[in-house]
Amino acid sequence: MGWYPIKSDVKDSREVEVPAIGDFKVLDIQPRYEPEEHVLVQFSCPLLPTQALEGLISISGQTDLKYTIEGSEVKVFAPGRLEGNYTVVVNEGVLSAYEDRLDKAFTGSVNFENRMPSVTIPGKGDHAAERQTGHAFRSSRAECGRRNGGENLRKQYSAISSAQ
Repeated sequence: MGWYPIKSDVKDSREVEVPAIGDFKVLDIQPRYEPEEHVLVQFSCPLLPTQALEGLISISGQTDLKYTIEGSEVKVFAPGRLEGNYTVVVNEGVLSAYEDRLDKAFTGSVNFENRMPSVTIPGKGDHAAERQTGHAFRSSRAECGRRNGGENLRKQYSAISSAQ
């Protein structure tokens, strides 16, 4: 098997830590926005899926956290929206699937940017204006943004109506 470059103008390098076999530790902590806002904690080994993580993983200023274990990752969900900087603490005692105990606490910080929520409207696009005029509106998040108050959609409707 040979090496084939992809001929990209983008150049990047990253340093990736590869822990030794049996070295159970936290590799990374990241903010995630999709499909739900949460903190992703990545470990070097799969975790024991039946363990209770309450008190072992925390987010500064947050209570009533919910946890989901998926292989070597833990998703930590706060009850409300996260915005700004948070300190995430992973305490000693988290267990790997091999029942190795995390022997050193890990502290990291995450920053959740102020993001507009994304909206998905399911369906076939059968809108009242389309039924009346026979034309569909073209829209995007920018066209429907709060800055123009829907002005672009009104212009599109006017243009379609006057074309008939």
